[in-house]
Amino acid sequence: MLKTLCFTTLLLALCGLMGGRLHAQEYSTEIVADSLTRLVQAQSEAIDRGDYPEAEKLLRQALPLIRDKNARAMLLTNLGTVYQRLAQLDQALLSYSAALALNEDLASTRDSRAMIYAATGKMQQAVLDYSYLCQLYPLNEIYRYKRAMVYVSMKRYAEAEADLCSILEHNTGSLKASEGLALVYTLTGQYDRAERLYNDLIEKLPGQSLGYEGRARLFLLSGKPGFALRDIDKAFECTDQPSAALYRLRADICQIIGDEKAAHADRSMAERMTSAQIRGDR
Repeated sequence: MLKTLCFTTLLLALCGLMGGRLHAQEYSTEIVADSLTRLVQAQSEAIDRGDYPEAEKLLRQALPLIRDKNARAMLLTNLGTVYQRLAQLDQALLSYSAALALNEDLASTRDSRAMIYAATGKMQQAVLDYSYLCQLYPLNEIYRYKRAMVYVSMKRYAEAEADLCSILEHNTGSLKASEGLALVYTLTGQYDRAERLYNDLIEKLPGQSLGYEGRARLFLLSGKPGFALRDIDKAFECTDQPSAALYRLRADICQIIGDEKAAHADRSMAERMTSAQIRGDR
């Protein structure tokens, strides 16, 4: 989902930095303040209606009018998410980085930048951003889980396991952490431990795809494609919105059993969904 700072938040920030000074300043300053308020409102409306080129233009007009670093950081964050929706990822990274240079503790901005880093293969940069967030919010399960998944992508399984176990130490009922740990066990060949965790997930969430998807991957890697196909079919039955990862996994299973046409169709779908996710499409 595209994350932008809403008009109300931005307007409050601008009022806070201008409201106490306008009466003592020149009339021209009042004109600038009024123009800035209109630009901020207009960019918010452009984003709401999906007119991202117009939002970009308005944000670029507003930025030179703002000197307060926190307000600039807010607008730069919005500009980054607009570029993200336009699939201009290099520009999005530049905008997010500029915002963080002004306020390094903007969690949603850093999270957005980390997501782009991870999606574009810049895993070490993603780790650095998530590590910063984990330091800021040591008990935040989402940031720690995301860092664990980046570690998995880097095949740094011990560090991924440490993050997931840390989540479970504070929240023994975290199903996402249990699923992540089962994935680590799967990828490190600890199939019995992984299967026990997946069986437990399926028992607790029989109508959800999470456990079936993981166990299908386990069966595929352990040389049981028939069981993998059974579980992946069940995973698709349990969700109205299959993920790109689910399509990609079914493609791998179809290829193993010799159904190249189905494998190609699923991979194409996964690629389209991944591109949309990076842009921030709903």
